Amino acid sequence: MKMMKRIAALVLAVCLITPFMPQIVQAAEGRIMFSDPETRVGDTVSIKGVIRTAGEPIGDADITMTYDSESLEFIEGDGVTLSEAGSISYSGGGEGSETELVFMMDFRVLKTGESILDIVDYTAYLYSDERLNCEKGSSRITAKEGPNGEKSVEPEGTGNGGERLQGRSPGAVFRHGRELPDGT
Repeated sequence: MKMMKRIAALVLAVCLITPFMPQIVQAAEGRIMFSDPETRVGDTVSIKGVIRTAGEPIGDADITMTYDSESLEFIEGDGVTLSEAGSISYSGGGEGSETELVFMMDFRVLKTGESILDIVDYTAYLYSDERLNCEKGSSRITAKEGPNGEKSVEPEGTGNGGERLQGRSPGAVFRHGRELPDGT
């Protein structure tokens, strides 16, 4: 009988302690990828960004990216905000059925050579609010001489340095090439 009481006490103790034991929660896996375009000095180049899950519906995502502002001049992008010369941010979200978010960014190419668009930081979630742990990619932009042999061109002031964006305010948010009112 004493043995049965000890076994019962041990089982009860395990049952009471189990809810307080740390549990390992794994984040869902995903990828952030960019196109690697080739272009010429003076041209506008579009870079495609994709945030993809492993098949689950995607929720919200925010990405902060950097680029060489001496080689590229940010013009506009879908859901992309210019922070300052060399730094842009993307913000977007899914509606419950898509497994990826796709966005475009347009830059003017200022000089020959290779430039990198890189991720500084990101936060992404599935539609179920589970955190998405993403493999981070980057974009390699290769620029050749312009049509008349130009190796470099001057910025037009459409985005670098947080200057006024041809009638657009710094920090303006764009969706499908249109500025959203009040950055919303």
